[in-house]
Amino acid sequence: MRILAFIGIVHGLFLIGGHSVHGAAPVVSVTETINAMGGAGGFQIGGVGTNYDFQGNNLTVGGFTDSNGDSYVVAATSDMEFIRTNSTSSDQNSYWYERTGVGGGTITHDGPLPANAYSDFMSSNSIHYGTDNTFTNGTLRDDEGNIERLDYVFSSGFTFDQDSAIAIFERGAASGHDGFRVALVGSIDMMGNPLTIVGSEFVQGNNWSSDVSGSIDYSIFRSSPHDSTATSDVYAAQAGGGQVVGGMVMRLGDFGLTSAQTIYGYMVYADDYGYDDGNAPTDPTEDTSQGSGIDLVSVNGVVFRVPEPSVTMLVMFSCMSLLQRRRV
Repeated sequence: MRILAFIGIVHGLFLIGGHSVHGAAPVVSVTETINAMGGAGGFQIGGVGTNYDFQGNNLTVGGFTDSNGDSYVVAATSDMEFIRTNSTSSDQNSYWYERTGVGGGTITHDGPLPANAYSDFMSSNSIHYGTDNTFTNGTLRDDEGNIERLDYVFSSGFTFDQDSAIAIFERGAASGHDGFRVALVGSIDMMGNPLTIVGSEFVQGNNWSSDVSGSIDYSIFRSSPHDSTATSDVYAAQAGGGQVVGGMVMRLGDFGLTSAQTIYGYMVYADDYGYDDGNAPTDPTEDTSQGSGIDLVSVNGVVFRVPEPSVTMLVMFSCMSLLQRRRV
C-alpha cells in the first residue's frame, strides 16, 4: 500500500509539476546574462558635437518572474523576422538606447550600433534598447516608426502549451505603458509569411503597470534608408529620461485557447488596429494612427516557459510526505 501511495504521489506531482493556470500578468523582475558582442567605441553620429559610444556589451534576458510568482526561462527563439512598414514612409527607423555613462563630451551606450539591420536589432533579447514610437505613422516628428506589424516566425513550429508564454516589454512610465495587440501564428507560406492565426488576439490597453529597470536615461537615434548599414545615415534625434522598462506576460488562455497548439510564431501590432485573418501577409497596412506610441524593447521573437521541477525535488518531496504519513 505504501509503495502504491508513493507511486501515486510521484505521478501526481509529475502531472501538476510547475504548471500554472495564471493568465496575463506584469513582469516584476528579470534575470540577465552578459553577451559581449564586440564594441564600436568612438563611433560619432552626425560628425559634429557629442560623441556617442556603443560598447557592444549586450545584457540578454534569460528569464523573468511575473506578479503571480511564476518564473520563466527562454524556451525557443524565432528564426525569421518580418517588419511590415507603412509603404508611403517605410524608411524611418527610430531606436532608443539606455545611457550607461556621460562625461567628457561622450555619451556611452551598451548594445549594437543602431545602423545594424532593424530586424536583428528588434530581436536581440535585451531590455536596454529598442524602438521608439514603433507603430506611430507620420512624417512630422523625428521619432516615428511607421511600422504596421512585427512578425516573429518559428519556421519549424513550436508547441505552445499551458507552460508556454510570450512577453512584451516596453519603455515608458511605470504605471503608464502603452497598449499593443498580439496574435499567435497558426500557419505560414513557403516564404514564412503568416497565413492564419490560432485562437484570438490578445489586446492590452494603455496604462498598464510594470517596472523591471528603475528609472533610466536614454538617447533616441534615427536611421534611413530602411535596414541601412551606412553609419552616415544615422543621426541623434532626441534625449530623455525618467522612464522605466516594464513587461507583460501572456499565456495559453489569454489567446482564448484551452489546449496545446502548434504555432509558427506570433505577431505584434498597435492596440488600435484589428487583425484581418483574410489578408495576413500584408495586413494591417496604411494605418495612419498617431496614437500607437509604444516604445518596444528588443525582447522579441522569444517564447518563454515555466520550467519543470527537477525529478530529485519531486522524489524528495514524495519521501517526506510518506515519512510524515508513517508518523501519524
